[in-house]
Amino acid sequence: MRTIVALAVIALLVTPVMAHAKGRRDQSAAIKPDDAAKRKADAAAYERALKSIPEPKVKIDPWSGAR
Repeated sequence: MRTIVALAVIALLVTPVMAHAKGRRDQSAAIKPDDAAKRKADAAAYERALKSIPEPKVKIDPWSGAR
């Protein structure tokens, strides 16, 4: 009886790990060389977007109403 329970627990623990490892293997094969240019363009657009956000003039205190 203990053997059956132990095997069931091991099977329940191993199944998600195997599924996760399969997904990671598929992702690494999906990266293509032409994606590097797209990533670089996306990173540049992200940096431009960050620079367009204005800096606050006063320091923001999220706890001001709780004090």
